[in-house]
Parts: sequence; C-alpha cells; structure tokens
Amino acid sequence: MDNSNSGKFGSGLLLGIFIGAIAGLLLAPQTGEETRKKVQNTVEDLQEQLNKLADRIKKETNTIIEKGKSYIDEKNEQIHLNDADNLKNTGF
Repeated sequence: MDNSNSGKFGSGLLLGIFIGAIAGLLLAPQTGEETRKKVQNTVEDLQEQLNKLADRIKKETNTIIEKGKSYIDEKNEQIHLNDADNLKNTGF
C-alpha cells in the first residue's frame, strides 16, 4: 500500500470511529452529564489519535524529503563528474 492510500485509509478510519462513537453516545440511554463526559473523553481520544497520525505524517514526509535531497545531491555530483570528464576529453 503506498503512502497516499494509507493516509486516505487512516483518515477514513478515524472519521468512521468518530462518527460511530458519537452516534453510540447520543443513542445510549444515560443522563446528559454522562453523555457530555463520554463525548469529551471521545474527543480527547480522537485528538490524541490525530496528533499521532500527524506526527507519523511529519516523519514520513521528512523521510521523503531527505531521500529527495540525497537523490538530487547524488545526481548533481554525477553531473559535475561528467562535466569534468567532458572538459578533459575536449582538451580544456
């Protein structure tokens, strides 16, 4: 599974959990105070999960950026080496 699909899956999963949890809380027979506490706990749990997901996305993005920089540096080095070889071969 590539990164874009796993990100979409994770977002969909969190949204499904959120909707299911809220629906379950609102439809359960309990007092208003209990419902508010459960909603607050659910929101706090979701915030924690979203923060973890955001951290994972940041780490993966940084890894991709570093790989890209490394690739560019490698290609620049190859270009410079080729240019130097071409100059030697032309007599300059």
